[in-house]
Amino acid sequence: MAYSYTPGSARDLEKVGTRFRDADGRFVTLRGVNFAGSSKAPPFLPLRPKGAVPNADYDRLAELGFNVVRLLIIWKALEPAPQAQPATLSAEGIRYLEQLRGVVDALYARGLFVFLDFHQDIAHEIYGGDGFPDWALAVDPDHPLPQPADFKDKQWATNYATGIGDRSKSCRHTLASFWHNKLRNDRLSANEREIARNVRDHFAKTIGATARWFQNLNGGRGHPAIYGVRAFQRAARD
Repeated sequence: MAYSYTPGSARDLEKVGTRFRDADGRFVTLRGVNFAGSSKAPPFLPLRPKGAVPNADYDRLAELGFNVVRLLIIWKALEPAPQAQPATLSAEGIRYLEQLRGVVDALYARGLFVFLDFHQDIAHEIYGGDGFPDWALAVDPDHPLPQPADFKDKQWATNYATGIGDRSKSCRHTLASFWHNKLRNDRLSANEREIARNVRDHFAKTIGATARWFQNLNGGRGHPAIYGVRAFQRAARD
C-alpha cells in the first residue's frame, strides 16, 4: 500500500529547538526541492501554462517523496512599472499572484508545503541573472546599459564580482544603488524617476503587500501550504 500523509496546515507547525512539530505532536522531517523551472523568465512561473494543468509534474514531486518546495517569486512580475504606492499591488502583480496561487494549491493538494523565495540572481537578465524589473536598473551617462549577457556563460553568477567591462560595472552600480536606496535611471520619464528613486523601499513594500495578499486568503487564515518566506538573498554592496 502506498504511503499517504495529510500535512494539515503549515500554520500548525511549531518550532522546537531546530525542528518543527505538527499539531499531532509529531516531529516533521522536511524533504525539499527547488521548484524553479522557468520561474526566471516570463511569465515567471515554474511551469509555463500550456493549456491543461501539468498534473503529472506535480504528481512526480509527491511520488519522489518530497513534502516541501522552494517556490520562487519574481519582483519583476509583481511590480513591472514603478508604483506610486508600492504597498498596494499593481493589477499585473495581482494576476501573477493568482497564477502562483494555482501552483501552491496544486502542490498542497499533493501533500507539499511551500517556502516562498523572493528571488534574484545578479539583479537582471541583462547581466545574466533575473529578478529586478527593468525600471530598477541604474542607468546614467557613466553607467550605460551593456549588451545583454550570453546565457551560455557558465560563470554568470560571478559576473558582478569578477567580470570586466560595462556589464560588470553596470551590474555593481545597480546593486549598489539598490542597497543605498537611491536609484537613478535616465531611461525613465521625470515622473517615473522620482517615483522609483527609493528603490529598496519599493521592494520591501512589495514584499509586505504580497505577504498580506497571501494572509488574506481563506478569510484571513492564509494559505495552509505556506510555512515560510525568504525576503532576499544579499547581493554585493559597493
